[in-house]
Amino acid sequence: MTFLLQLVVTGFSLGMVYALVAIGFVIIINCSNAFNIAQGHFVLIGGYLGYTFLVLFHLPVWATFSWRW
Repeated sequence: MTFLLQLVVTGFSLGMVYALVAIGFVIIINCSNAFNIAQGHFVLIGGYLGYTFLVLFHLPVWATFSWRW
């Protein structure tokens, strides 16, 4: 039962990330009438920095997200 709950939470989290990226594409297309794929680079940079701060620098989770506020 715990494994099923973990799968549900992981799937929901990944789905929300996909939804945020898709909403970003829709906003860019509606505002500028041009398809801009450079947004994916910013998502990749954010993931890479989060990984770097968490794994390589051994910072706590709250410190990795506090630079964005």
